[in-house]
Amino acid sequence: MAILDGEVVVQDGRGVSDFEALQKALSTGRGRLIFYGFDLLHLDGEDLRDQPLSEHRRRLSQVLSSDETSPVQFSQDYIGEGAVFFRACADHGLEGIVSKRASSRYRSGRSKTWLKTKCFTESELTLVGICAAGAANL
Repeated sequence: MAILDGEVVVQDGRGVSDFEALQKALSTGRGRLIFYGFDLLHLDGEDLRDQPLSEHRRRLSQVLSSDETSPVQFSQDYIGEGAVFFRACADHGLEGIVSKRASSRYRSGRSKTWLKTKCFTESELTLVGICAAGAANL
């Protein structure tokens, strides 16, 4: 028996997670749900949370099938220049990245060793007009 930390997604035609498609699949029961495992917390009664993340991930990769058609997938990691990876994610319209220190231990809640960095777009807009209910009574 295993306890995993991960996320359920529905992917669009490019393989990008689509939150609206996930909501639709959950409400209709139609759509290909995929669980991406990020972390392995317990395995066969052994608590792994005090071991380094690198060990959790090594063992998780052994537990999960490498079959690309499986609804349960291992979330691949990227080791390298974070800024380059972040830019690639932003260029592909992804939500963002989660950075984790390989030596970190699992802890619930927010942590300085596990950071989520969201991609976003800035725009300068000119507000031309505004119409609000009751504005005519002013």
